Amino acid sequence: MTDLINAVILTGFGGPEKLVYTQIPKPTPKPGEVLIKVGACSVNNTDINTRTGWYAAEDNFQAILQDTKENNPHNTSCWTQHGTDFPRIQGADIVGKVIEIGENVDAKFLQQRVIVDSWIRSEDGNNYQYIGSELDGGFAEYTVVPVTNV
Repeated sequence: MTDLINAVILTGFGGPEKLVYTQIPKPTPKPGEVLIKVGACSVNNTDINTRTGWYAAEDNFQAILQDTKENNPHNTSCWTQHGTDFPRIQGADIVGKVIEIGENVDAKFLQQRVIVDSWIRSEDGNNYQYIGSELDGGFAEYTVVPVTNV
């Protein structure tokens, strides 16, 4: 049976009514990742701007607010070229404790209190994503991030 956790998910672009408190499956760390029990996660301007579609081009803003995943499953209103998919767990400013590690992660990270760097970068530096916008963030009891970001 899958463990369920509490989370606030963003269901689409718009106002606060697009945020839904629900239960989701507890994430599992993949190789190179850590599972963090979230201690705190602030609301910052990125969370608000992503939710409202503010990062979109001005002429595309109203279209984005009316769009659905079925019409545009890879929306471009976000920090990077990856787009924001829904549902999305927001929350970029994460602190907590590492409670589980994926393969190829040093055991020294277990039980460590950490702060998360929200920019996820590829090894060559040519590809990046932002936690809470293109990737799930900290508005949940638990989250997974690459070990290189703690």
